[in-house]
Amino acid sequence: MGILGAMQTAVSGMQAQAYALDNISGNIANSQTIGFKRIDTSFQDLVPDLALSTRLTGGVSAISQTTNAVAGAFRMTGVPTNVAISGDGFFAVSKKSSDATGTVSFSSSPFFTRRGDFSVDVNNHLVNGAGQYLMGYAVDPISGAVKDGVVKTIQIPTTDLPPAATTAIKYEGNLPVTPTNEMQSNGSLTPSTAGSTIAANGESAFLDKTISGGSLTIYDTSGTAMNLQLRWAKTGAGQWDLYYMSDSAATGTQAKWTSLGPSATFNASGKLTSASPLSRSFTIDGKTSGSAIAINLSNLSQYGDTNGVSTIKYLARRSLFSKSNKYGDQQSGSHLREIL
Repeated sequence: MGILGAMQTAVSGMQAQAYALDNISGNIANSQTIGFKRIDTSFQDLVPDLALSTRLTGGVSAISQTTNAVAGAFRMTGVPTNVAISGDGFFAVSKKSSDATGTVSFSSSPFFTRRGDFSVDVNNHLVNGAGQYLMGYAVDPISGAVKDGVVKTIQIPTTDLPPAATTAIKYEGNLPVTPTNEMQSNGSLTPSTAGSTIAANGESAFLDKTISGGSLTIYDTSGTAMNLQLRWAKTGAGQWDLYYMSDSAATGTQAKWTSLGPSATFNASGKLTSASPLSRSFTIDGKTSGSAIAINLSNLSQYGDTNGVSTIKYLARRSLFSKSNKYGDQQSGSHLREIL
């Protein structure tokens, strides 16, 4: 290789690295931008188009990998109209335009984004921070079936919407191999059967032998909210029962906590080997959820935790009108948005 070829190869390498640094700096600058996906860089060898008998060193080029399907972290915002997508998928959005007369229109061809910081504008349309309007399919409020196959800009009606009962709960997290010292020193609970209860005068001992499992707001068919509080009880090696508070005002011998029965079993490696199909109608403080609510525990684990407590990664509910496998509010009704 001559000196000119060596310099060209070195320059192409520096240019490729500079291009990669541009992408890295852009990723850092947008690290807190809602719905932003980092841009990775790929390097490609440049091979001269010469005869096979001729061997010359080429160089390198850099290109951006703009398609990034890695899910970002979720952040609780407390804004009811903020949403985030768990798993694959994008929001279909449209840009607003207006003509000389001031008539507003929306593009029928959607763009796609993961930015879900939607808020309601003056005309009750859902728009995110980038000025993109959320689009969707019109569905029948009773059956949940799509009315037509045309995606349109979503406008929230000003009339009251019918309530949607909670039909399913998705629970993801980790239960500690060795629970908190208090639980260990007071021993484990004996295995329970679904529907068995803990009286109010036995709650203190019960709390000492269990760990928190989080809480979530669920709804009945009339839209009445109920606070579902959960606790885990270790009943043996890798064996756990799940309880919920059924009467917060119970006293004396009145039942305060109700068991969902043996719920999860783990092997020595901490992997879930079986999860009982939990489906029941909850009665909380005199209110009933009506139809049975299924609890999905398929993504539960039992690994070591330095604090000896449960770690809840995902706790969300699904409502009656949702026919797809999409879950709503997480962790006591907090609303989410996705960040890098």
